[in-house]
Amino acid sequence: MSLIMSIVIFISFSGFMKVMLTAQRIRSSEMNYNLELSAITDDDKNNNEITKDIIKELDKLNTIKNYASYDWQNNLNLAINIKEENINKNLKEEEKELFNNNFPKEKIGNNIVHKSNNNTLRFPGDKAISNIKLVDGSFEKDEAMKENGVILINKTYYEQPGKRGEVTLTNYKVGDVIEAEFVDSDGNTSKDKFKIMAISDEKIVGDITHNYLGLSFLTYDEVAKNLGINDLNKNHMYIDCENDESTIKVIQDLAEKYNWNFMNEIEIVEDMNQSYFVIQIFVYGFIAVISLVSVTNIVNTISTNINLRKRELAIIKSIGVTPQGFNRMIYLESILYGVISLLFGIPLGVILSMVMNRTMANVISFNLVLPWEAILISVVAVFIITFVSAYIPMKKLNKENIIDNIRQESI
Repeated sequence: MSLIMSIVIFISFSGFMKVMLTAQRIRSSEMNYNLELSAITDDDKNNNEITKDIIKELDKLNTIKNYASYDWQNNLNLAINIKEENINKNLKEEEKELFNNNFPKEKIGNNIVHKSNNNTLRFPGDKAISNIKLVDGSFEKDEAMKENGVILINKTYYEQPGKRGEVTLTNYKVGDVIEAEFVDSDGNTSKDKFKIMAISDEKIVGDITHNYLGLSFLTYDEVAKNLGINDLNKNHMYIDCENDESTIKVIQDLAEKYNWNFMNEIEIVEDMNQSYFVIQIFVYGFIAVISLVSVTNIVNTISTNINLRKRELAIIKSIGVTPQGFNRMIYLESILYGVISLLFGIPLGVILSMVMNRTMANVISFNLVLPWEAILISVVAVFIITFVSAYIPMKKLNKENIIDNIRQESI
């Protein structure tokens, strides 16, 4: 039992650490910015002017790769009726079911449409738009202003119990025109048409995930005026720059100058990595202590079992079993003990690891992570431990007199 518990603890705790480190690595890789500035006050007009001043300063730095300025609360929410023919024909069965459950079907005139209300139109600024990679089309400001042009982000993410993923919901292409309903700056419900001028699969600076079960569109600030949106809020900035101390210092000074909040994601990630390192030390230290206690217990158990059977084993040797055959018998018994422990311990440890995977999958999306290294180490360690546990008392037993052991009464 102690060997089984040791295997379960080692595999499950190793799985826990692997899941935690995988989640941290994925989160770090999904971050497409390393600095964030945000306004403290709600004075939108003043904040927008400050944003313009900050952008002028950022444009002077050649270490700035990209930046975006927007506010999540000021996304323009769009209600769109997606025609049946515009649904992606390559959706898997479970994705089709997800689509039908979240986008109710309705007949409008001669068309069957699916109502989609969780769509967004965002205005991240010229820099972010110019740096986004397009898979189709082109996006020029003058043309976009004339035709209410937008970039379609052709990915959305979804969540199901124990599962998260990304999917392409529609087959919209460059040149398609979409009619959408939204609320303008005066609080009036308006309708307007947007022309898809380009398509991308990328997330803009500041995004960690794609839009949840909805389409996402990007366009220039100037297009907002065509739609009656006059109060774009620019009180957040997400900056992707080189990890250069002088650059970070300049941006931090800008935040202090304008009394804005400053957040360094690089430092946050480094702090989290250090925290995980400390957790690793404690976890593997705990596993080491438990394993040492268990190994001692296992050695004593097998040694005691052989010592208690001295008379029985002496009789077996006396009837003509060769030394090699006797040794093989003892080793096989020990191996059987290890195999039984592995047959119970590995599945239990894997099940606990899968429970941890499922728990973390509700927070961040990644495939099943199993501690294969820990499983392999467990298998090798168990056979070494059981071999040593049998070898020591067997060597001692082989040196003892068979007649004396046969005369010995069982303890």
